[in-house]
Amino acid sequence: MKTFVISLAESTERRERVVNAMTNAGIDFEFIDAVDGRKGEHPLLAKYNDAKHCQYHGRPAVPGEIGCYASHYLAWQKCVELEEPIVIFEDDFALVGDFHTAIDICKKEITSHPFIRLEHSLPRGQYNLKRIGDFTLTKFFKVPQCATCYVIHPSAAARFIEKSFEFFLPVDVFVRYTYLHGVSICHLKPHVVEPLAQDSIIGFRKNKVKNPIIKLTRPLLRLGIMIRIGITNIKQHIALKGV
Repeated sequence: MKTFVISLAESTERRERVVNAMTNAGIDFEFIDAVDGRKGEHPLLAKYNDAKHCQYHGRPAVPGEIGCYASHYLAWQKCVELEEPIVIFEDDFALVGDFHTAIDICKKEITSHPFIRLEHSLPRGQYNLKRIGDFTLTKFFKVPQCATCYVIHPSAAARFIEKSFEFFLPVDVFVRYTYLHGVSICHLKPHVVEPLAQDSIIGFRKNKVKNPIIKLTRPLLRLGIMIRIGITNIKQHIALKGV
């Protein structure tokens, strides 16, 4: 299974750290040049819908968020082009467990469970599907945010691409809102990857929208999202019983 690391081409220090970490762990990988949203040059950035992002997320996106979404989109395209599952990292990670065994498990499970998260997740918000050696495959009913490391099947990648005709959420929130794409989001625990505590290059993300209409309607929108996620979870749970 091929491994890709999303990283800005000019982030030399991060890339050097990635190379050292992967070499020490015996992991072959390739970089995917990330999209720098601050430069505003990549055609995928035109997919951003500011009004809808403000409506759904309560604030406009910062350029780095749009670039992050576009970068994962490129990784999904790579998965579809290869017609095989791949591992996707962001470049701010630390390897903390038996990565190779985890990947061997994912190779066997990824057809039935097309998105498997490998990074740290709190135990709440998920339930066990099966025990596999020292690992447990779980299913999220409340998907965490963050997209530091995951394994994805071409079917899930194609679905994400299809439903990303516009960018109106941060990419990890898009993955979290399973009703938008219908992909079952799973987790392999114990986790083998953790995000590094380092300065984010995405940017400041606290500028809330002051539009009173958005403030009034967001609670109803959030309630609708919760209901639709709940319905999606029920459907996926029923489907997984047959796997």
